[in-house]
Amino acid sequence: MKRGKWTRISRLFAGDIYECSLCKGRFSKPSSTCPKCKASMTPGKYDPRWVDDMEFLDAIFDD
Repeated sequence: MKRGKWTRISRLFAGDIYECSLCKGRFSKPSSTCPKCKASMTPGKYDPRWVDDMEFLDAIFDD
């Protein structure tokens, strides 16, 4: 059986998204198996993309 990990992608103005490390499918909630590729999943990494969003806004408003 395939084994993968969830990558939690945090965004500044939207809810978190969980991405499968194997098939790159994205879902609003993690589960024990990936709905797309049926891999057995474990908790994984954290990807704080909202930090990039804040840097962009700081550049726009010159803060």
